[in-house]
Amino acid sequence: EHQKTEQPKGKVTPMDIAAWVWLLGTVGMGGFGLAQYALLRRRLAEAVPLGGNVYLCDRIASPFVMGLFRPNIYLPSETPEEERSFILAHERYHIRRVDPVWKALAYLALCIHWFNPLVWLMAGAIERDTELACDEASLAQLPRTEHAAYGRTILAAAQRVKNAPAAS
Repeated sequence: EHQKTEQPKGKVTPMDIAAWVWLLGTVGMGGFGLAQYALLRRRLAEAVPLGGNVYLCDRIASPFVMGLFRPNIYLPSETPEEERSFILAHERYHIRRVDPVWKALAYLALCIHWFNPLVWLMAGAIERDTELACDEASLAQLPRTEHAAYGRTILAAAQRVKNAPAAS
């Protein structure tokens, strides 16, 4: 007959400690994500509608899509007009591919498995692959004569991000 060994009351086991560490990490990651979201929402409060679901904002460094159910596209106000069509095509592919949902799911996985380096690698791969897929889809819709201009737009946007001051 199998006998169950009971822990004395008040004794903390290594499994108890591990559970608390995991819980603190999960709550910390979730809290950090919510805080970052709140800060971004505050910066986007001044965004100006450009048309449809597209907004211009002075307080962002790079274009992005935000929203799971009704996604909007946000462009930095200084985005040159001649680059906007390329950037909008790219960002619209993110919406068509439901990338905001996949990125949110990847972050949820990070919150739960914050201790696992493979999950961090997965999240990075999702980020990289979604960007490459949208670039590929955008280029496929453009005539070959526009490919170099698209590439210059992507490089210019990346340079603006690199040179942008820290978010305030």
